[in-house]
Amino acid sequence: AAPYRAPFFVSEVLFQLQELLGPNAMYRKGGLQIHTTLDLGLQERAEELVKEDGETLLHNEDKGEAALVAMEPGTGAVRVLVGGRNYASAPYNRAVLARRSPGSAFKPFVFLAALASGKVSPSTEVEDEEVIFHREARGWKRVAEEEKLRKKRRQARARERAKRRAERAKQRAAALAKGEVLELPDSESDDDSDSEDEEYNYRPQNYSRKYKGTVSLRDCLADSLNIPTVKLCGMIGIDKVIEMSKKLGVKSPLPHNLSLALGACEVTPLEITTAYNTIAAKGIFARPHLITLVKEHNGTVLYKFKPMRKLAVQESACVDLHRMLRAAVTKGTGRSAALGWQETAAAGKTGTSDDYRDAWFAGYTPNLTCVIWVGRDNSTSLPGTGATLAAPLWARFMRAAQGSGIKAEKGSKRRRVAKWREM
Repeated sequence: AAPYRAPFFVSEVLFQLQELLGPNAMYRKGGLQIHTTLDLGLQERAEELVKEDGETLLHNEDKGEAALVAMEPGTGAVRVLVGGRNYASAPYNRAVLARRSPGSAFKPFVFLAALASGKVSPSTEVEDEEVIFHREARGWKRVAEEEKLRKKRRQARARERAKRRAERAKQRAAALAKGEVLELPDSESDDDSDSEDEEYNYRPQNYSRKYKGTVSLRDCLADSLNIPTVKLCGMIGIDKVIEMSKKLGVKSPLPHNLSLALGACEVTPLEITTAYNTIAAKGIFARPHLITLVKEHNGTVLYKFKPMRKLAVQESACVDLHRMLRAAVTKGTGRSAALGWQETAAAGKTGTSDDYRDAWFAGYTPNLTCVIWVGRDNSTSLPGTGATLAAPLWARFMRAAQGSGIKAEKGSKRRRVAKWREM
């Protein structure tokens, strides 16, 4: 059994306490009074849901580990933090320590950077088509159509040369069988001045391996199309995407590659929660925190959290992105996140990394942001995607949150005040 209630949350509090007050903080005479942001009832319900979910199979396979983080928009107060299926058997706190690939759950940061630039709107149309990007000294450049045709012609000539070589080999074999010696040239004398071996660095593909033609950015995000997302990243620049991600709350280093647009990076569930929490607060970043106040036994205040709120991105861009993320829940890849509860204002995005190693759902209501991650510690494949593994668990948790008094409607207030916990 776990050594105390809410073990993942408390273990992170103890770690942060040592950073705030030193390694001997817990050994002060008379003890300490530690006030936190924990919603104990919702935390314990989340632990139950995560554990129960792990006891079921999908396609006759286990679902691996999971992490869940819930945060309050506008304040950054972490209400729930679950770092695994079972603390007693695996105390590793994946919610704050595991850096994993977010897959398509990263895409909203690309779209938000583009919306904030003023160059696009949710109704802007883009072509979902085959595209190749070439790395140059100054960055990435989309290869022109004539370059594609040149490559196709080179491939066709290569096939012809291979065919001729096979025919000559066949003629040699026939001649040898008759005891004859047939002299044939080994080298190719064909004119191939356009056959230089150019290196095309990046060719993104959609999950379905199909193309939808002309689509709006709203539908691109709802249906999680990869190619338009990469095009958008290339248009505004990778630097802008990285800058936006940092403003939203991502602290992990991000690679300067176009594949970043599709979540080819490593971040923690807490970082993704912070970023979506900023979107939920209409662009206001609030520093995430678990500890609010620390006192000695005699009432002396040793630490008091100082809220830090700042404008990360203009509200109008977040409002546009919210409508797009809302469409992802109502008619896109995140539909399973809307099942079983009154999700009148819920918005979010699924995410699945390469080879099904990570499954995510990141979403929010006006009063609560929640991120679910599912994966294996050894990074082997899962039996499903973010839509089949993470989104259903997200829906069950948000239903529990509604039952505890956190409503999903816009502008609603919580019916009761969260209980503070002292350790």
